[in-house]
Amino acid sequence: MRRQFLRFYLGLVLVLSAAACAVLLLAEHEVRQAADRRLAQTLEVWMEGVQLRLQEAQSPEEQTALLARINEAAPFPVCLLPLAQAGLSAEEQEGLRAGGKVLLERGADHLMVAPFAADLVVVLGPVPPPMARPHRGGPPGARWPMPLITPDGELPPPGAGPPPWRGALPYLFFGALLAILVLVGLAIYLLLRPFERRIYALVAAARDFGAGRLDRRVEPGGGEAIAALADTFNDMAVRLEQTIGQQTELLRAVSHELRTPLARLFFMVDDAQAAATAPEKDQQLGRIETALQELNELVDELLAFVRLEGEACQPPNRELFAVAGVLAEVAQAAGELRRQVSLRTSAECPQVLAVPRLFRRALLNLVVNAVRYAQSQVELRCIRAGDQVEIWVDDDGPGIPAEFRPRLFEPFYRLDQSRSAASGGAGLGLAIVQRIMALHRGQAQVADSPLGGARFILSFPCA
Repeated sequence: MRRQFLRFYLGLVLVLSAAACAVLLLAEHEVRQAADRRLAQTLEVWMEGVQLRLQEAQSPEEQTALLARINEAAPFPVCLLPLAQAGLSAEEQEGLRAGGKVLLERGADHLMVAPFAADLVVVLGPVPPPMARPHRGGPPGARWPMPLITPDGELPPPGAGPPPWRGALPYLFFGALLAILVLVGLAIYLLLRPFERRIYALVAAARDFGAGRLDRRVEPGGGEAIAALADTFNDMAVRLEQTIGQQTELLRAVSHELRTPLARLFFMVDDAQAAATAPEKDQQLGRIETALQELNELVDELLAFVRLEGEACQPPNRELFAVAGVLAEVAQAAGELRRQVSLRTSAECPQVLAVPRLFRRALLNLVVNAVRYAQSQVELRCIRAGDQVEIWVDDDGPGIPAEFRPRLFEPFYRLDQSRSAASGGAGLGLAIVQRIMALHRGQAQVADSPLGGARFILSFPCA
C-alpha cells in the first residue's frame, strides 16, 4: 500500500510541478510584456517632458545646463546627440524619421530615441529592466502627470521601479507549491489509510481461508469499492464452503456405495470357489458379472456427475432444436426396459433452447426412472408456460410423498419404500438431472401426476 501511495504521490508531484513551471513561465512572460508596456509609457512621458523643456531653452548653453539638471535627478542617462552618433541601424533611423519615438532593446536594457531638431535626437537610457510603474500624482492615462520641474526646482521621481518582491517571485511560487504538495500528500495518506486497513483485513481473511478456516468471513462496510470486494469475498467463501462440503458428503456417499457391491463381490467369489458342480459355479459367475455391471454403471454415473461439475465453470453453448424428435427417441430407448409400459409423447412447443446431449440425458434419466416405477403408462409432454418451456414426465406409479421431495435431487438419496436401492439405480440419476438444469439456468421439480404417480417437470428458459 505504501508503494502504491508513493507512486501515486510522485506522479502527482511531477504533474503539478510541470503544470506549475508552465504557469510560472507563462506568467513571467505576461508580466514581462506588461512591464515593457508600462516602461514604454513611462519613457514616452519622460521623453515628451524632456523635449518640451529643451525646446524652451534659448541657447545651447541653457540646453546643456538643463540636461545636467535632468541627469542629476533622472534614474537613467538623458542626452542630446547627433543622429549619426546614436548608433541606430537603417531600419531604426527609418522608423525615427517616420515621426515616432523608437524604443530599442540593447541586451537587457532599453533605450528610447526621439527626434529633436535638425539632425539631433534625444536619447533616454540605457534603462535597466523593467521600470514599469507610472509617475505618481496624475490621473490614469494622463500624458504627463505633473510638471517636469517642480516649483522648488527639482525633478519629480520617475517611478518606484519594480516592486521589491519581484525577484523573489519564483521562490515564493515554488514555496507555495511545496506547501500545497505537502498538504495534498497528507490528505491523500489520511484518505487512503482506511482503505489500507480494509485491504490488509481482506489479505488476512484470504490467508486464513486458504489455511483451512472455511468459516472465515470479512466484516462488511467501508468504502464502496472495498465493501463490494468484501461482499464478493464472502460470497466466494460461502460457495467454496458449500462446494467443499458437498464434495466431502459425495466422497462419503461414494465410499459407501462402492463398499456394498465390493463386499457382495467378495462373497460371490467365495461362493464360486466353494461351488461343487460346474452349474453352480456358472451361476455364481453370472451373479459376479451382474454385480460388476452394476459397479460399472455406478462408476459411469459418478463420472457423468463429476463431468457436469466441470462444465459448470465453462457452460456449453446452447442451441435451438426440435423437441418432438428427441421425445420420440427417448421414449423408444426407455420403452425397451419394460415393454408392458406404454409411452405417449406430445410436443405443443416445437423447439427448445438447450444443449442437445444434456437435454437428452436429463430427459432419459427421468423417463427411465418413470418406466421403472410405472404400472402401465408414462406420458411425455412439452408445453409453453409463459417465458418457460416445460417438459412433463408423468407416470402411474406409487408417487413420491411430499416429505421426501426436498431431498429427492441430492446425490445417492433414495426412498426407503417403493423406490429403494433394490429397485435399481445408484441414486445419481436425479442429481445429474438437477445439475444439468442448473447449467441451463432452469429448474427440476416434482409434483403429483394426474395419472396417479409422480410428475417430473423440467423448466427451460425460452430463446
